[in-house]
Amino acid sequence: MDGIQFYTVATKPNVGMEVFKRVAQATCDEPHLLATSAEDLLTRYNNGLSMLGFWEGDVVFHTCLTPLLTWFELGGTWTRADLRGKKINQAAYKRFLPGHAHRNILVTTTSIQALRVGTHFSFVVIPRTWLPPAELAATCICSAQKTGSMEPSSCTLAWREPQQRGPMTCYVRVTPETAQRMGWEANWVDRHTAA
Repeated sequence: MDGIQFYTVATKPNVGMEVFKRVAQATCDEPHLLATSAEDLLTRYNNGLSMLGFWEGDVVFHTCLTPLLTWFELGGTWTRADLRGKKINQAAYKRFLPGHAHRNILVTTTSIQALRVGTHFSFVVIPRTWLPPAELAATCICSAQKTGSMEPSSCTLAWREPQQRGPMTCYVRVTPETAQRMGWEANWVDRHTAA
């Protein structure tokens, strides 16, 4: 979509707290996103771990990397509702991800639309049990109400695990650079979800 300006701290260092309050509120209203405080979003931005998109002076896009232990999780990806379906995520990721190719990045989602966006960047879907145990524990933080279990190891959303049930599935993906470093097959993607 023409006219969207994407910024990181390197290109727009002085973004006010009000912008992050708006993003935090918007992400709270999304069923596939975890709530994050404006303060945490501002910290990630100032540490070079996020990107904002503005259109006609208004913030309309956000994505960030959340530090886990030694890995990072790409998430909090939000596009204003009236601008969805215009490939804004793809345009942002194309600018944002190359600057972080040296990091081990995982991406979790229960959104089929987000899963499809990941195919454009060759994200590799893996069983979550392939993650280092400490990183798995750090990423599996959804509420018991959402996962159907008090224990992350029993998450009923986990892709291709025996306890998986229900209409929603949680997919764990990694960037192709991460998959290569870990020695995971780049063609592991579950083809029926990539359509």
